[in-house]
Amino acid sequence: STVEAVSGAEIKAKYDAALEKMKAKDASSAALSKEDLKIVYEDEHIVVVDKPSGVLSVSGKDGSPSLAGAVFEAYGCEGGSADKMVVHRLGMDTSGLIVFARTMAALRGMNSAFRTRK
Repeated sequence: STVEAVSGAEIKAKYDAALEKMKAKDASSAALSKEDLKIVYEDEHIVVVDKPSGVLSVSGKDGSPSLAGAVFEAYGCEGGSADKMVVHRLGMDTSGLIVFARTMAALRGMNSAFRTRK
């Protein structure tokens, strides 16, 4: 097998192209309203949502629409931002259940449970 030398410029060009492709995909994330949210469970501590594919779990730096943003707008949280609700994420093309914390105690407890796989 032969290994070809690749210049730094070629690597950077491929990296930049891949980054632009990811940014474009993130920008295509569907915006959700409260009515669009499929709530599976909610109480004063957590909200469990059935995430559809085609939606970001969390916004990127560009502020693309996300499930976390929609859940925060609909339910709010003690932490005061969508970032303070995120317990875990699913990829944009993946559908499934996502847990969001409404209190800081729930966020700490759920983060610990996910970290220790309990």
